Amino acid sequence: MDSQRRVTLSSKIHRIMWRRVEEAVVSLHPDRPFVDDYQRDEFSRHGVSSRSIPFRTKHVLHYIASFGSYAEFRKSVTLKTPKPMSLPTPIPILTRIESPDEAVND
Repeated sequence: MDSQRRVTLSSKIHRIMWRRVEEAVVSLHPDRPFVDDYQRDEFSRHGVSSRSIPFRTKHVLHYIASFGSYAEFRKSVTLKTPKPMSLPTPIPILTRIESPDEAVND
């Protein structure tokens, strides 16, 4: 992917690379504070000592890896079509404001 396309996607993207789930899980280990040499060098340049990995990222990768294979994962996942959204009851739109002289007194 050329650098201009990367910047379009995100200024933080240096390289896009597919990894096996097992490799991704190993890369989460605290003993590996950087994804690669580029990240290590950039962190060093900016005074950052390690990356912060969101809990959900860790959780999802460990969950997917627990199936052992893509086939097992697919067997356990039920793809559901979302239910159509029902629209809320319309709110009446005020079309005319009565002057105090026109107001009805009860």
